[in-house]
Amino acid sequence: MNVVVALLVVLLLLIGVRLANVKVYEKPDLAQLTEGRLTPLLATLMYKRRLFEIALDCLLVAVAYYAAFSIRFEGLNESDFQVYYAVFLRSLPIILSCKIVSFLAAGVYGGSWRYFSLSDLKIYLQGLALGSVTSIVVILSLFRFEGFSRAVFVIDLMLFTLLVLGSRISFRLLGVVAQHGNDNGQRTLVYGAGAAGTMLVRELINNKTYKFLPVGFIDDNSDLADHRIQGYNVLGNCDSLVNLIPRHDIQAIIVSTNSLDATRFEQLKKICLASNTELARFEFKLDRLLAMK
Repeated sequence: MNVVVALLVVLLLLIGVRLANVKVYEKPDLAQLTEGRLTPLLATLMYKRRLFEIALDCLLVAVAYYAAFSIRFEGLNESDFQVYYAVFLRSLPIILSCKIVSFLAAGVYGGSWRYFSLSDLKIYLQGLALGSVTSIVVILSLFRFEGFSRAVFVIDLMLFTLLVLGSRISFRLLGVVAQHGNDNGQRTLVYGAGAAGTMLVRELINNKTYKFLPVGFIDDNSDLADHRIQGYNVLGNCDSLVNLIPRHDIQAIIVSTNSLDATRFEQLKKICLASNTELARFEFKLDRLLAMK
């Protein structure tokens, strides 16, 4: 029951971190709003969401460590378990300190959960490994491992890894759910389901200034038909646009590919003109501002 309650608190903290990441006011407006009303500490907390992240990880450390004891000593009666519970309470501050400091040393808190990816995984694994090793070394030096079980630390490492990585991934999922629940913007089809199209969809989702709401892809490559990319289906090709536009209430089409030939482009323009659909092009290019020999 204690673990279940703790996991519910974890969920609330995740939502709190997510809300702290949402800008409700621009900074000048917020400064006027908070002037004379909120304490400097509260104003700082609104911008320092790292404190929420560290608080969440502290809770995850406690949950994983307690769950490891519960799993390792499952089946013991109440009085016998209290002996190991005393060991848990005595060592928890040490485990907590070692793991949070290790995360800070590894640079875990330097990234953004919103863009958590496989490239961040190496940093997290380094922090997790460092935290586990330092915890064991400190416990060994202070208590000579008397009353401790090595299995607890193995289970703890596995559980803490799952909780930490799961919290980061679930934070991205919360963002995706929030974005899919946002109906603001023109309903848009992306022409081209390749790398540029994928990049375009991410940009449209993360940058609301464009005011385009992705609905799906179209692509002339038949191998991509009915595939799902970035959570959006490839709905058809250019020839099926006449039916797709009214069926999905499409208001704009953005071309993301540079391989569109003149004939296909003219066909696309005619379809957009006939259906009163906006047509745009996405271009990704690199401008050399200062070239060195």
